[in-house]
Amino acid sequence: MKTICLVIALLFSHSVSAKISFSYQDFAPFTYQKEGRAQGIMIDILKLVCAEMQQQCEFKYYPNKRAKDYMAKGLVHGNLPLGWNVSRKEWIHFSVPLLTTSYSFFGLQKNDFKYTELADLEGLVVGVFGPSNTQFSLEKIQHKMIEQGLVPIEIDQHSNADGKGLIKVIKERFGLYFVNSELANYRIENLQLQGLENKGRYRSLEYHVGFAKEYISKDFIIRFNRTVLQLYRDAAFKKIWEKWHSEAGNIDPIHLRELEIQY
Repeated sequence: MKTICLVIALLFSHSVSAKISFSYQDFAPFTYQKEGRAQGIMIDILKLVCAEMQQQCEFKYYPNKRAKDYMAKGLVHGNLPLGWNVSRKEWIHFSVPLLTTSYSFFGLQKNDFKYTELADLEGLVVGVFGPSNTQFSLEKIQHKMIEQGLVPIEIDQHSNADGKGLIKVIKERFGLYFVNSELANYRIENLQLQGLENKGRYRSLEYHVGFAKEYISKDFIIRFNRTVLQLYRDAAFKKIWEKWHSEAGNIDPIHLRELEIQY
């Protein structure tokens, strides 16, 4: 089986010039499927990038873990959306950041809780979607609490970002849900969930496309990222960000060097 995967991956690695394939999961409003078609702000942005590169792109919908695994094995070229973190950068080529978003704690409106500092979280059970950068960030919070001598949070992980985590908060299965702010607001509106609110923003972050270093060449990444940067300079993404009520990523050269992004 490993041999078959390697052969397929090699075929993919040599066919980037023909068609670029991306895996994505249900992570609305960034990526999702509707009536069999890929939708979301990240999809809109990538379609524009592919058009500028004069290359065909295809978007393949999978459950979260499989979408990431297929990129890792070279069965697709890229995966989205991905947040940057230290462990991922060791094996993933990251694109230039395509937008800025944030992580927040969501809870019940009837509770007086507001997040302002780590001590506010002592002893709470916090839900999170994973494997994901959201989960990675929550685990860092847990470790910081231990380092500061606080009673750490207990993490309750589940496998999809489909809104079930928010429903568990309503059912009081756990006290808080740590989640992308825009994703939570989208689920609350579309699933008509009542009694939830943002209890405090933790931090901002950016979303990228990820490409496995083992299968995708540095030359391709540079070409891809230079195309993205040119579209930034041309203000080509502005209407897309406005349509989805989103914000641009940080393309300052110092920031890109800090993230070790090739361009």
